[in-house]
Amino acid sequence: MFSWCNSANGLEHQPRSSSSTTKNNHHPMLTLENNNHLPRRRPFSGGTTRLTSILPTEGEGIVLSEQVNHFRQQPAYRMLSAVVGLSCVNIVYSMLRPDPDIGLMMRMPRIFWEICISCTAAISVGGGEGSIFRLLLAMMLGPTALIDIFFWGPILGATTTFQTCTGGYLRGPRFCRLDMGKGIGRIVGMVQSVFGGAFYMLAAAVCWSEYWQAQRMREEEARMRARIVDYSYEH
Repeated sequence: MFSWCNSANGLEHQPRSSSSTTKNNHHPMLTLENNNHLPRRRPFSGGTTRLTSILPTEGEGIVLSEQVNHFRQQPAYRMLSAVVGLSCVNIVYSMLRPDPDIGLMMRMPRIFWEICISCTAAISVGGGEGSIFRLLLAMMLGPTALIDIFFWGPILGATTTFQTCTGGYLRGPRFCRLDMGKGIGRIVGMVQSVFGGAFYMLAAAVCWSEYWQAQRMREEEARMRARIVDYSYEH
């Protein structure tokens, strides 16, 4: 291979090798000999982040969705656990409350009702937001809260007394004695009815809203699946 070059005496015809021509025609920094120290990166090598390493796999996606649902359901889980605890406290207090005017047989309907509330709330803990037991629990807690706040609370507060009386009217003279347990029991029952009823009302509202929100989410997911199926058929 021949090349023409300028010299001091004029134009000369000088033969040159291909290696020397390549070396003179290219920049010295871009030659292979001078770039051995530069790092070379292959596609999808260790220095390049793969898309598959960023996107979660199917199993990881399922675990992630379960974790999101778990954290999303934590407030409802605490609320239902508190309902179970409060109903158990109501059962024990109704059985042990010192009040001779209201015997144990008169308290049994409320005790059985609290047992039903406790069992329904315990089942609702593991039933999920869309469980029918959430709706049933809301329908049980709502009327119970209204009766406790507007009926039993005022009655127990109005009839609070620290003495027990016998006789009177047609049964002879009336005798009264001091009874601190009865008065304290009525006051505690009033507080329990008012504040416990308020908590039951809050729990009923939470269960009601979560149930219908879960139903709306299911309907939206069904619509999305139907759209995906229609799109797959069209294409």
